[in-house]
Formats: sequence, structure tokens, C-alpha cells
Amino acid sequence: MIQFIDTGACERVALGPGLGTAAEIMGRARCGAENGRALLRRVGPGERVEAGALPGARQLLYLMEGEGTIELGGKAHPAGAGMGVFLDLGEGAVIRHAGSAPLKVFHLVVPKE
Repeated sequence: MIQFIDTGACERVALGPGLGTAAEIMGRARCGAENGRALLRRVGPGERVEAGALPGARQLLYLMEGEGTIELGGKAHPAGAGMGVFLDLGEGAVIRHAGSAPLKVFHLVVPKE
């Protein structure tokens, strides 16, 4: 089934102190996706995106706008628009806001099976 998704019209939900907002742009409720979930995450100064280690899923985090750092295994890597990270089963990462403009991150979670 083909479905048009207007990401600007998707409801943005606050994720808690320091975690910014997220809008689900792909999932069971949004478009009937049975295997996977995609979020459009936005964070501002002092905020971060946390992608916890998921033993049953792989994750892709792609920076669409803004500047930040991607923390992998205790090491911070400068990152900007067009950069990202792939996380295999059980791997996690943190992306921290580091610029003056908001940071927009596409976060895809795909179960291993």
C-alpha cells in the first residue's frame, strides 16, 4: 500500500527533559507498517537523542539538519547534516545538539526478523 506522509502534519510529542520531541512518521498506527518504526526527532540546545541498545532491532540515525556529536562507545564524533550512524543488534548511541540551529534526526528502527 502506498501512503503519502506529510511529516509537518504529524503530531510532535515531548519525550521528556532534555530529549526534545518526536513525531512518528512510520509505524502500525500511522501507515500500517508491521515491521519497523520511523521517527522524526528534533532537539535544541542542551538536548540529545538517545538510541538505546535494542537486542532485537537494528537502528539508523541520520542527521537531516543542524550540527551535533554522535557518541559511540564513549567517543564523541562531530556530525552534521548528511551524516549518521547504523546500529546493529544491541548497540546504542547518543546524538547531542552542538550548533545554534535545531537538530533534526531521522530515526529508523527495524526488528531483526
